[in-house]
Amino acid sequence: MSKAVRDGRARLGWAQSDLSHASGVSEATVAKIEQGVRSKPHASTLSALESALQFAPGVLADVVRRDECVPVSALLASDSPLSMVSTHDLILELSHRVHVLEAENRLLRGGDN
Repeated sequence: MSKAVRDGRARLGWAQSDLSHASGVSEATVAKIEQGVRSKPHASTLSALESALQFAPGVLADVVRRDECVPVSALLASDSPLSMVSTHDLILELSHRVHVLEAENRLLRGGDN
């Protein structure tokens, strides 16, 4: 998520203080998010940043969820306790990841559908 916020801010030609002012999120919080120190901000913070950065609603939340994903290789490793995951659950997880990646792709394209 830190890269998405940093890239969105750079796209607008803003300093962290500009994003802070436009979003109402403290400059310290913006800095922590961009440094990856604060990787799971409150929903209200994500919404304020999305609005200020002209991102589609929910895009940053999708990026946060993507960042929390367990690698598929870990799900399939025979020595992993996760190897007992059902095919159905694996398909659901992969479908979720496709949704998240599509949202991130929209974000990277500047919010186009």
